[in-house]
Amino acid sequence: MTVRKIYLRSSLRIKRRASIKRKSHILLKFHRLALDTSKMIGEIRSEYEFLVLAGSFLECKQKEATFE
Repeated sequence: MTVRKIYLRSSLRIKRRASIKRKSHILLKFHRLALDTSKMIGEIRSEYEFLVLAGSFLECKQKEATFE
């Protein structure tokens, strides 16, 4: 093998390794984003459930007040 072929092979290997690292970095970013998003959705859902419970509680209190 000539020096040029060895150089080309090694540069291809380095490029391949770099692209794999880049892809894994991008995937990690998306994974973190997905985790943050699911956490936010969970918080919003719990806030909504709290508001629904508070609303039903207020309705019950309002009904009790009208019956008294």
